[in-house]
Amino acid sequence: MPKPSLFVQPAARNVVQVEADTALILLGDNWNDYSYRTLYTLYYKQQGTTHRVGTLKILKEGQREGRPPLRVGEKKGPQLKKKFVSLGTSIDYYIRLIELDLLNSVREFFNDLSSHPELREAFAKEPGLKTSLYREHSRPEEFYNDINRTVAAGGVPPGEDEFKLSFTAPSSKEPLSFSLGRTESKAGGYQTGPSRREGIIVGPNGVGKTHLLASIARVAYAPPAEREQLTNVDGTMADGPGFPNILAVSYSSFDSFVPPMLEGDDPTERRADFIAGRGRYIYLGLRDPATLIEGGDVQPRLITQVEMAETFANHIARIRELDRFNMFARITQPVLDETSVRANAGIPPNDAPEEEDYLTRDEFYVEQLERWIGPDPAAAFLNLSSGHKIVMHQLVGMTAMLQRHGLVLIDEPETHLHPPLLAALMSSIRRLLLRQHAYALVATHSPVVVQEALASQVAILASREPMIVKSPSIETYGENVGALSREVFGFYPTVGDYRNVLDRMVREYQTVEEVEEALGSCLSSQALAHVMATISRRTRAEKAKD
Repeated sequence: MPKPSLFVQPAARNVVQVEADTALILLGDNWNDYSYRTLYTLYYKQQGTTHRVGTLKILKEGQREGRPPLRVGEKKGPQLKKKFVSLGTSIDYYIRLIELDLLNSVREFFNDLSSHPELREAFAKEPGLKTSLYREHSRPEEFYNDINRTVAAGGVPPGEDEFKLSFTAPSSKEPLSFSLGRTESKAGGYQTGPSRREGIIVGPNGVGKTHLLASIARVAYAPPAEREQLTNVDGTMADGPGFPNILAVSYSSFDSFVPPMLEGDDPTERRADFIAGRGRYIYLGLRDPATLIEGGDVQPRLITQVEMAETFANHIARIRELDRFNMFARITQPVLDETSVRANAGIPPNDAPEEEDYLTRDEFYVEQLERWIGPDPAAAFLNLSSGHKIVMHQLVGMTAMLQRHGLVLIDEPETHLHPPLLAALMSSIRRLLLRQHAYALVATHSPVVVQEALASQVAILASREPMIVKSPSIETYGENVGALSREVFGFYPTVGDYRNVLDRMVREYQTVEEVEEALGSCLSSQALAHVMATISRRTRAEKAKD
């Protein structure tokens, strides 16, 4: 970009147009953080069009309370002097810079602290740094990490408008494609229509669903400009967005989510980030991250229940530090209300005592969750059953680690869970995706998962090499499980072994009553229909012989 002029304008409702072909315009603001005036709105003018970028805060070395850091007027020079530093007020500021192709130049121009660690140290003792620039960020380092993950994605994150996530495997000319986008919601963050934030992948064993998710993870991890290099190995993601972070979630002991590595990555640093749960790629599951990243030469190790409990406690601490506990309580409501959880998990009953009658529904769920977790989150976790551990472990991990606009890849969420608990888990995940403006791809064998997705969000893998993708022949959303088992999973009554058993019994016994007497119980409606039809065919065949 051509070197722009910088214009600083006083606080006003609208920006004043300037006489320059290319310009950065800082519009002042009367807002103050305990008397520190640092807030500006940045505009970018190019070829006669002025774009609003977003809000940032600028601090001057030795800045006094009540005074803005910059004087009004045009500023000369390629960038602000090192006695000034800046910081965007939110991730959206940096996303907008990426959209306008201004990220590197503007961060350099304003000495952005996210790209100048040395200036963070130089300004560490400035009162205005914590009081103003860090006012909305109780954990500045985490904010810097979020910024850097967004930058490392190398492209614009998915927005709220509908976008197509399309992936083509090396062995296929046909893409796996989902139209993802906004889920309608009402005040309070509750969705009012079917979720459009997840794509569901189904198919028989051996068709390559887990391998597909792992390939998508590696391609999505690469910046869009570098994805072409992976085409012959992992596949192609056409015009895909840049995802700030990617969560791989698998609670199978056989998963193969080997973390991606880009050319130029420092292996030692990448390994440390992955094991510690930092960076853009996060793994949640039963495998030890240290053995996952070492690859096939290292014997895989499953983490112990005590290690899971420690991770759970660490994630609870992180959720509190990120001020996400209220969100976590709202997300987990479907799970906390699930029958087996209420009966067996030691969760306090959801009938509030009289002194808590004044609490709102959301406030009560926070209190209920607080009472269950108590002073020792690890101990509370260890008291859960296996299935409840799996559910709470992944929900707390996803809430702690999922960044806005991130991508979650979930492999067989039904593992270890009975259907009602699985349904509650998926409901909680949809709430999290909605709150974080994030998206998910889910590989599953469960009609319970498919039942909550529109047919347009479901893809059936029919073959591995070449990969063949089919769409459901029926609308899946709200369809009964039997119909889904037939139409989506190809499960027909003829594949059940019970038919072979009944056929042998009909050959031995003459009537329905004799078969039921041998069973010691009445036949089910479907079994009765099969026995009656078999007896009828036998009777007709015997008459034909006569």
